[in-house]
Amino acid sequence: MTEFPPASTAACRAAGRSSWGRRIGHGIQTRARRGLHTGGRCYGYSTVPVGEGESKRLQINHGEAVIVKEIFELSATGVSLKRIAKNLNVRHVPAPRSKSIHRGTWCPTAIRAMLKRQLYKGDFVWNRSKFVKVPGTNKRRSRPRPENEWKRLSVPDLAIVPAEMWNAVQFRFRSFVEAGETDRKCGLVSRSITSPYLFSNRLKCGKCGSNLIVSSGGKKNPKYVCTGYLNRVSAQTTCESEPTRSRANC
Repeated sequence: MTEFPPASTAACRAAGRSSWGRRIGHGIQTRARRGLHTGGRCYGYSTVPVGEGESKRLQINHGEAVIVKEIFELSATGVSLKRIAKNLNVRHVPAPRSKSIHRGTWCPTAIRAMLKRQLYKGDFVWNRSKFVKVPGTNKRRSRPRPENEWKRLSVPDLAIVPAEMWNAVQFRFRSFVEAGETDRKCGLVSRSITSPYLFSNRLKCGKCGSNLIVSSGGKKNPKYVCTGYLNRVSAQTTCESEPTRSRANC
C-alpha cells in the first residue's frame, strides 16, 4: 500500500473540509431562497411543516413577538441589558429554551444576542462565521467572517420590529464600542490561559453550578462572583450565594 507524505494528507483533508463547507453553504442558500427554515430555534418564531416531507418554514409567534418588541423598545430608550433581564425574570416571562441549569431565566448575553439578530427586522443572514483551528491543538473555534462575505436575503414577512428601531439599537451598541466600554476582541487561545486571574474559567458555584467570574463592583479589590447571582435576577431562580471574600488577584 502506497503511503502519502503527511503534508499531502493534511492538504487533502483541508481541501475536503473546504468542499464540504461550500456544499453546506449552497444547501442553506437554496433552502432560504425557497422560503424554508434552515435549522435552529429563534425566539419569536415557530416552525410549521411544508408538504409531506421534513421541510419547515418559519412564522411569527405573536406571543413571543410581543416580548421581542418590548426588549427592543427598552434598549432603544437606554435601558441596560441587565435591567431588561431583571424585568423579564421578575415578571416570570418564559425565556428561550436553554441547555443550562438556568432553564427558564433570562440573562444579559441572551438579550444582547437577540438585539443583534437581523431576522427581527426582516433580513435573513448566514455565512457570518467560520471555524479556525486553534494553534497546537485539534480543536476549532468559531470566528466571525468579514461583513462583505455575509449572505443576505430579505424576508419582510418575518419582520417583528421596524428597521428604524433595530438600527437605533445598533447605533447605541456602536457608541459603547467607540467609548471603549465593550470593545473586546477574542483570540484563538482560551481566555483561561491569557487571563491574569489564576482560577478563570475553572471555578463553579457550590450552590447552583454556574461559572464564577471576576467582578470588581467598582472597588479596588476584585472578587469571584457567581454569574447566576450577578446576571440572572429573579426572586425564585437566582442563586443566592454572595460574592466570595477571597481576592481574585491573590
